[in-house]
Amino acid sequence: MNLVRRFPFGGCFLVARRYLRGSSIRQEAVWAAVCLGAVTLSAYAIQKAWFGDLDSAGDRAAVLLTRWMVASLVAMVVVLPIFGAIMAPAAIPAQHELEATQAEVLAGLSGSTIVLGRLLACLRPLLLIILMSLVLWSAIEVSYHPLAYGSWLNVVQAHLVVLAALCTVSAVAVLVSSKRSGGRSWWRGTFGGMLVFMTGVLALFTLNGWLASAQNPVPVIQRILVFNPVTAVCTSLNFDLLRVNWIYGRTIAPEFDFRYPGVWKTTSALFLLCALAVTVAGLRVDRALRR
Repeated sequence: MNLVRRFPFGGCFLVARRYLRGSSIRQEAVWAAVCLGAVTLSAYAIQKAWFGDLDSAGDRAAVLLTRWMVASLVAMVVVLPIFGAIMAPAAIPAQHELEATQAEVLAGLSGSTIVLGRLLACLRPLLLIILMSLVLWSAIEVSYHPLAYGSWLNVVQAHLVVLAALCTVSAVAVLVSSKRSGGRSWWRGTFGGMLVFMTGVLALFTLNGWLASAQNPVPVIQRILVFNPVTAVCTSLNFDLLRVNWIYGRTIAPEFDFRYPGVWKTTSALFLLCALAVTVAGLRVDRALRR
């Protein structure tokens, strides 16, 4: 408990360490391998759909690196939250874990601290993937400078958006999976997390008919884009996502004169939603343990 008293998030790390003692390294390695495979295949598909074949003119190496950087980070911001929604409901203690969880509450840990600690432990394979990608693309940017208008700070910014999207979708999955009487509903949490994520990413496409008939849809478009992590990743890398031919023909939004929301605005909004979801889920855990 000294760790809890000395550091603001000491309790979270204490809970995460206890949770990881009973975890399987082999199972985490399988999750990481499957997720990496999904990210790689998605990045290849995005690179082909958005960019096509590489032209012979210009610096082929720089263009290729830029394309793969954008494609891989877009793939990560799409794939990792989906895996997070699948893995995150384990952050809510199951019925057979309530007794051990009650002991942690009696030791001075709040429900939010317990949920956050378990969530960090559940997402460890995905967090390691983000860290490896950050090191890889930062090193490439410092060494070869593939970004024409940017630096390694843009790469860091893009990875923060990926982290924010992962944490937010996972936190929503945790909240939706929690039961008032204690325990969790895994499939309900996974479905809820994915639904929220898909709503944010696909809102421009699903509302395309309404946007076409609206007199001034620009304010609505900008508000929608605040909660779209895909456009935030592309904006941080100075890539105009909505002008890609594959997307241009599927939404009317690129026809209007608007500005992308600031990347920090999107990142802050996502982390705020994450904190709210974890707090409410923690209150539910506290209430269930006091019954």
